[in-house]
Amino acid sequence: MKKLIRSSTASNGEGEYFTYQRGRQQFGVHVFNDNPIHLKFQVKEIHPYDLEEYTWARCGYKGALYVEFIRNGKVLDGMQMHYYDEEDYEDENEYVNDIIDQVCVELRYYNKNIEPRIDHT
Repeated sequence: MKKLIRSSTASNGEGEYFTYQRGRQQFGVHVFNDNPIHLKFQVKEIHPYDLEEYTWARCGYKGALYVEFIRNGKVLDGMQMHYYDEEDYEDENEYVNDIIDQVCVELRYYNKNIEPRIDHT
């Protein structure tokens, strides 16, 4: 079960911020450019009061739509995504939501064995 919750929109023209829920886990999504050809966004898991560094993802255009998974400032892995024109989507929003959902699934995989460091102060 996935659910998109619109939390806020940046007023300075820097893009939009969403809270995306997949199962019981929430993700923060900052979309800088929602053009499906040159999509650019960042995704991270939301862990309140947790001091541990979790893997996050950035999506950009490097000749094709490309997603990099980053932890502690180092790129762990990357994957090339399919083009908007190659798939059968009704509109651009459906395509963007599908890409974000795929990235969230991968982030859960990278972060599943990380032990939380909760700040109790």
